[in-house]
Amino acid sequence: FSTAFIPTQWLTIISGGWSSLNHKIITQSGLWCSVIEFLKTNPKYAANQEKAVTELLSIDTARILEGKESRSWLFRLLRSSKFDDAVQEIEDANAIVDKNELEISAAHFDAEQFRESSLRLLRLKKQIISLIKNAGDNKVHYTKARKETGRLLHTLQDFYSHSNWIESGNSDPLSILGNEIISDDYVAGADEKTCNDCSPARKYDILFGSDDCQNNLLNTGKLTSGYYGGQDVAKPRGVGKCSHGGIFDKSRKIKSRGGINKDSSLRYLSPHYG
Repeated sequence: FSTAFIPTQWLTIISGGWSSLNHKIITQSGLWCSVIEFLKTNPKYAANQEKAVTELLSIDTARILEGKESRSWLFRLLRSSKFDDAVQEIEDANAIVDKNELEISAAHFDAEQFRESSLRLLRLKKQIISLIKNAGDNKVHYTKARKETGRLLHTLQDFYSHSNWIESGNSDPLSILGNEIISDDYVAGADEKTCNDCSPARKYDILFGSDDCQNNLLNTGKLTSGYYGGQDVAKPRGVGKCSHGGIFDKSRKIKSRGGINKDSSLRYLSPHYG
């Protein structure tokens, strides 16, 4: 899932990123895996309790995570006809972060805002729990909780796609995400260079400005993430910080040139594609 975070399916299609998984699909898949684990120990909530155990044990969660399982087949496992709507609310709230909060770097783990982004996760988590605990029969509270869950998941997913966590050799999730603040001690310093310029584009990539950025990250032993032009935290000049990158990032030509995002499998959108 390191090349997985185009916000919605329509953008995946028009950009040609057929192999990319978007925020909505990843959110849906994660929710389903959680529901399946819950139903395995609580089969009474399944639509057909007698068949539930057998069906649940036969489910290939890897196929769910890859978005390859039939949505209608999965929904038949549940008694609640409203579950589809609930999932859709969370998915939509996730995707719209890239529209409503595009300029907020802490909403995307951009611009090395690890402390601020992790605080956002903690704040949203606390708010979600409070809304659910105090909801009672108030449907508005549950709707608000689902929307805040979508916002939280977007930021959490962007940690992996926008930072150097994957490139640093990590294959497991960062366990403290959503539970603790990421200390500045683990983040590259404000004056610490984190990227080199990308190599010049090949002739047939010049049309899209697709420089070769596969080896532009410096191994500092610290967390870093790219800066995105137009956000509330501007990329500093003369330091050699990384950009988010891609043709929509106005900061990509400020030294260090290029970028490190893994939002898609397309080089002209995601310098660390594939």
